[in-house]
Amino acid sequence: MKILITGGTGFIGRHLAELNEDVTIFSRNESQQVGMKLVHPEYSYIIGDVCDYPSVLSACEGMDYVFHFAALKHVNICEQQPMEAVRVNMIGTMNVINACLYHKVKLVNMSSDKAINPDNVYGKTKSLAEDMVTKAGFLSIRSSNVLWSTGSVLPIWKEQVEATGTISLTSDKMTRFFIHVEELVKFILENKDEVGIRTVTMKSFRMIDIAKRFNPTSIKIIGLRPGERLHEFRDENTSSEDCISNDLDYIYG
Repeated sequence: MKILITGGTGFIGRHLAELNEDVTIFSRNESQQVGMKLVHPEYSYIIGDVCDYPSVLSACEGMDYVFHFAALKHVNICEQQPMEAVRVNMIGTMNVINACLYHKVKLVNMSSDKAINPDNVYGKTKSLAEDMVTKAGFLSIRSSNVLWSTGSVLPIWKEQVEATGTISLTSDKMTRFFIHVEELVKFILENKDEVGIRTVTMKSFRMIDIAKRFNPTSIKIIGLRPGERLHEFRDENTSSEDCISNDLDYIYG
């Protein structure tokens, strides 16, 4: 299986790449590619931007699958720079779709639970990207927060506890869905030939319960950030508040 991974230096992309033999990493982060190449010199690497259609078109040639993980994903940043979110998450996805159609390559688009009942810029761009992918006859995978991924809250809390003992939490009422990257990658590969939208199985937790497991000396409530909501959705009718799990060992499994 000859695959191209956009945003391939990211957390999910790196894990997916390790399960395949003929891999090309496509991303715009030169330093991360250099570091990744030291560990995996067997991969091919392309410095490129999904918003540059000729670059995407060239990269997709000869591939069997394109796994599209490149995105602007932080909710508050998308709120602050909505045009950049549209450029990357929608125009970039449109470029990948068109390149895959041209070369007759199968596409798997990485989406988010924030695309369900969207009420912020990030969620709306991912929802519209899903629509484009579905109408083109390809697949979108909806996932929740990936545990211990780069830039996510758990590594940040670990660093905060080690540095000051105090954890910053936006709200003591907040809930979120989570999944391990290994489970997500397995789901992606099992469903890669499907069309439409598939939602991975996710577990929901109260963020205050997770925070307490870090044994901080204090928890500072700082308020919701721009675009942030208290609860996410598994489907249009089920929120993360509706299906709380008490299996906190899952977070550290």
